[in-house]
Amino acid sequence: MANSRTPGPIRLVPTSKDHAQRARPPGPVQTSHAAAGPARQASVIPAEIAAMAQGDSKALSAAGRLQQGRRGVLVEALMDEAGEPKRYHLGRQLLVKMNALSDKQLDALAALHEDDLHTGGLGSDAWYDLLDMGSSAGGKVFRDALLDLVGEIRDCVESGLASAVGRGLGGGGMDIQGTLGQLYAARTLRTRFPGARLRFEVMEVGREIDIQMLHNGRKIDVEVKTNLGAKPSVDKGQIGKDLFNHAADRWENMLYLYAPQQASRLGQVKNAMLRVLDQAAAAVKASKADPYQETLIKELKIHKMTIEDAKKILKQRFIRGLVGTYTC
Repeated sequence: MANSRTPGPIRLVPTSKDHAQRARPPGPVQTSHAAAGPARQASVIPAEIAAMAQGDSKALSAAGRLQQGRRGVLVEALMDEAGEPKRYHLGRQLLVKMNALSDKQLDALAALHEDDLHTGGLGSDAWYDLLDMGSSAGGKVFRDALLDLVGEIRDCVESGLASAVGRGLGGGGMDIQGTLGQLYAARTLRTRFPGARLRFEVMEVGREIDIQMLHNGRKIDVEVKTNLGAKPSVDKGQIGKDLFNHAADRWENMLYLYAPQQASRLGQVKNAMLRVLDQAAAAVKASKADPYQETLIKELKIHKMTIEDAKKILKQRFIRGLVGTYTC
């Protein structure tokens, strides 16, 4: 994923030698951080972090907050990026930016960084790039909305969280509509299917699934369409592949979610699905079918469905939400 940002001096992967040669300031600092909910015990701030925060109340507050929950991954990240005395000024700047985040946003940032460590899903971006977005009004609005959404869904995500966010940050710009749309869809699924587990950007043979949902023993493939134009996105080739892939389960494990602005136009999507079936049947009958149409009709026959059977089943699935909208 390309990024127009000029690489800075920040080192993403310090070596063990770097850690061993680090000059450590004397002694840790104890602090207590008042947060909503039950009182927390005093935490010990690592000496390097305390040195970064020295003399800045906002930085010191952030240092204390990083001792809570699963935010330790950000402590390690800070020490990797700015754990040497000559770089403490950079660490102080990052701490001040982190202190501007809510607790939910800070937890979301930690979750994204942890996933990125394992998957590289953020691509050429990193956790501190999200902090840097707060330097502009538009960037801050996007950053805050993104972290709020991640904070709401992170506990039900199994994989791909950093990849979903990283795709929207790449290319030297921000895909606000696409990134937030996918996260809104995930939050909608979490609400509608309690207990569901979510996987983002799942690669399977010949296709990429936006969100794969595991719920009550089922694996449900969710296609997310985020466009806000006059017409909903309709990709007949993709529809044909999805109808083929889910013929065996009679399209029970397939969902299409569109932006709420498309709610009044979903009939166009449903009609397109029915037309794909009709066109495939007509093409096969006329010996003019392409390979996808031929395999679709063969798959229907394998599962003992005529075209009319398939259309009837699809219409029943439409009633039960095969094509719907996510909630913002």
